Amino acid sequence: TAGSVVQPGNTSHKTSFMEDYKSKLIPMLLFFVLQGLLYISSIVKLAEIRRQGVSQRVKLRLLENEDHLFDAGLYLGFLGTIVAFIISSMGQQYHFDLMVAYSSTSFGILFVSVFKIFHLRPVRRKLLLEAEAEPVVAATTTPAPSLASS
Repeated sequence: TAGSVVQPGNTSHKTSFMEDYKSKLIPMLLFFVLQGLLYISSIVKLAEIRRQGVSQRVKLRLLENEDHLFDAGLYLGFLGTIVAFIISSMGQQYHFDLMVAYSSTSFGILFVSVFKIFHLRPVRRKLLLEAEAEPVVAATTTPAPSLASS
């Protein structure tokens, strides 16, 4: 006989390379696009704070206020990993590869690191130096008018 005999009860279906590739590529592309959108929104917020006509100290406080937005890529990355693990544990009909789960976190780390190192850190440093060079304006108090009339 030429070739091997197929067992009658064997219904296993081997996926082609393209089917397997698409099942990994589409979720990874989705995570990448979401991370890119968060990256762009962080850059826009940073530019908005830099353009405001307030003192450097206030700009520093506004940057501190946006820390959660600037870290949102990490949160989204962890969420994507958790969702991918949940979907993969639901059975064979929802097959997710570990590469999809870990790529979500990797994209989050990558985008947030690039933003914080190359965008946020230089702006924060410049604002700190300028804030230290600014004279501190103390609130001047005027003495209350005397009630005693002479």
